[in-house]
Amino acid sequence: MVRHLKTLKDKELKVKEQIIFAALEVFSKYGYDKTTISDIAKQADIADGTVYLYFHSKNDLAVYTYNKAIKIILLEIDKQIGEIENPLAKFYALLDAAISVFEERPNLITFIVTNMFRFPKVPISDPIFDSFREFMDYIQKICQEAIDKGFLREVDSEILAYHSHSLLDYVARLWVVSGYEIEMIPLKNKMLEVLMYGLIP
Repeated sequence: MVRHLKTLKDKELKVKEQIIFAALEVFSKYGYDKTTISDIAKQADIADGTVYLYFHSKNDLAVYTYNKAIKIILLEIDKQIGEIENPLAKFYALLDAAISVFEERPNLITFIVTNMFRFPKVPISDPIFDSFREFMDYIQKICQEAIDKGFLREVDSEILAYHSHSLLDYVARLWVVSGYEIEMIPLKNKMLEVLMYGLIP
């Protein structure tokens, strides 16, 4: 009986993941406003009604999809920089790794850039955004370590983390809006120069 329940739960989780990944593809392609539950169900190769067994609405599914996209990006970044020990090198590698993930998985960042402000608002304090907070905590931890070990001057690591995230967000948005034409690394380097060296000559 226990094995049967576990198998059933595993199957349900698999279907839920299948729906989320289908939503990621469809939202990235058509945008939130033009996407229907039927589009997502077709991409997932399931009946429309099955989607509603797992998600209350299109908005509910979009928020879960956002959460999943952030989680995938974070896991991929950590995989690329996890072995780096030097705190400053890790800080620089974080930005390059994020851009690398964007280029390898454009559907993830396209979904975030084009849809984040289109579906009805959910408070950032909502548990569904745990992955975003985890991502910000991850950046802040890297910043704080570089500060603690003297590689960066004493600044508020949370503010530095949000500056770093804003840099990545801006670069990614320009990349997506340009139709993936601009080169992200040179743009990131110019923005990073301002962040690291400031404005005073």
